Amino acid sequence: MRIAVVTPEYPPDTIGGGGVVVQALVAEYMADHKVEVFSAADSTRSWFGHRDRDNADKNVFINRYPLIPFGRHQAYLRSVVPPNPSAWFELRNDLVAWRPDVAHLHGYGYSLTDLAALALARRRVPYIFTVHGLPSTPMRRNSGIRAAYRIYQRFGVGRAIRGAREVTAISAAVAEEVGCRRKVHVIPNGISPLPGSDARTGVELREQLGLPDGLPVVVAAGRLSITKGFDVLIQALEQVQVRELACVVAGSDGGVADVLARLAAKARKGVTVKLPGRLHRQELADLFALADVVVVPSREEPFGLVALEALASHKRLVASNTGGLREFLHPGVATLVPPGDAGALAAGITLNLARGALSTTELQEIAHLLARYSWSAIAQRYMALMANARQS
Repeated sequence: MRIAVVTPEYPPDTIGGGGVVVQALVAEYMADHKVEVFSAADSTRSWFGHRDRDNADKNVFINRYPLIPFGRHQAYLRSVVPPNPSAWFELRNDLVAWRPDVAHLHGYGYSLTDLAALALARRRVPYIFTVHGLPSTPMRRNSGIRAAYRIYQRFGVGRAIRGAREVTAISAAVAEEVGCRRKVHVIPNGISPLPGSDARTGVELREQLGLPDGLPVVVAAGRLSITKGFDVLIQALEQVQVRELACVVAGSDGGVADVLARLAAKARKGVTVKLPGRLHRQELADLFALADVVVVPSREEPFGLVALEALASHKRLVASNTGGLREFLHPGVATLVPPGDAGALAAGITLNLARGALSTTELQEIAHLLARYSWSAIAQRYMALMANARQS
């Protein structure tokens, strides 16, 4: 098959995220099929810039379309605004020129994905649509923005979903949120192991972050947004029952970086909080190697890729009992706490710092869990849906 993959980020230069997921899927698809990627170029926004095309990622051609320069400094609009007029024209023409047999579209609430769906429908190219999660920010805005978003849900992304031959979601929690009258297939994300980390790079990162030797280290990672609950984590550190510890919260700004910095500055004596910003995956691997406990304190979580990466790094895990996290985590591999509960989060961190290294039984439980999230098996499920879409 000739497969067009449409995604708002490919790959992201950030921690985790949908782009890492799509990158892993593309690698699997390319084993047996021809693939081309169509993605947004958020970093090169302009009113009239043209798309960039390269094959830097293992010989798959990647087309990146610049978005209009609206809301450039508003993190919640990252990759959401539409391509500029020239880029939209090129996106439509590029999809026609590629002549795909089928397409795999990713992302609910992204104009690039919706416009690609429109172009594919006009050419009668079947596509499947994967929902990685629903944006929560618009419903926290004023009444005008909420009304506009509801219209968009019906006539923008709603039209894209209605035109899909198959709809999938990365967790049962997300499938319920979609509110689709048709069947939504639940196909989880897989695990892309982080690069290896050695003592030298670990020491370099510890020095870069200014973390004293011997200090317990608590780590969290992800976009710094309200839904990730990092503010709850920093508040919970006040109640963790150890005299001294360091906490590193890594990720690009999703709208609350300033809030977290203010909370970090007020941390109790003996608690050091570091906010290093965006990390590459090698740096994330080094950070996890330093961690005694990894925390995923999300208020909402469509899936929880960082939790899988932490387990694959053989780290103790404390996570919120919410969304996609509760669908694969259990007491044998993680400590689950109510979302937004700083006291429960502090107790979970205290308990896991005291436990030390993972036991043989715990490592076996983790290995059993991770085996269910092979990208090869997950890609096969998507390819079966695409094959059915072509025939229907």
